[in-house]
Amino acid sequence: MSIRIRHGFLSVILGLHMTALAGCTTAGKDNTSPLARPVPQASQRAGIKPVAYTDMTTTASTQSGNLYALPLANENTLQLISHYAQTYAIPEQLVRRVVSRESKGNPAARNGPYWGLMQISYPTAQTMGYKGRPEGLLDAGTNLRYAVKYLAGAYLVADGDERQSVNLYARGYYYDAKRKGLLEVTGLRPARQGQ
Repeated sequence: MSIRIRHGFLSVILGLHMTALAGCTTAGKDNTSPLARPVPQASQRAGIKPVAYTDMTTTASTQSGNLYALPLANENTLQLISHYAQTYAIPEQLVRRVVSRESKGNPAARNGPYWGLMQISYPTAQTMGYKGRPEGLLDAGTNLRYAVKYLAGAYLVADGDERQSVNLYARGYYYDAKRKGLLEVTGLRPARQGQ
């Protein structure tokens, strides 16, 4: 059995292969583009002096050292965040981080099927025990009650790792909780009768 390969096809394949390998060679040269090189510090550049930047929208939360400013949140919303963080025994900073990421503190935020401060979906809120209409999730207290409960489950599944908790909150964690035997504890499945 003989295989015939046209010369042009073979040249193209070999050419692509060699092109890919050419990008891998280091031969002692700096092959990075000027955009990929580190930017010199301000002190290294002639005539430029570093200046402190002050943000005019500094809030009490940033003054107290909280990195997650919520420019659209009012004092009542900040108190609710603190209340529900304590209620579900998770760090307040974690709740602020998710609120900052999802809505910047805007309780009326809408993005597709996601509602309110923490951009929780209606089906997820129902899983956490919510019985109202989807529009009810635009109320800051209601949104935080069910979304922080869901975040607390993510925090539990993530073994207290805040970064992983945020990732789990954003993508969902049903299968992670199931694998760890935490479906009932996280509220993703109702507790069985008699337990």
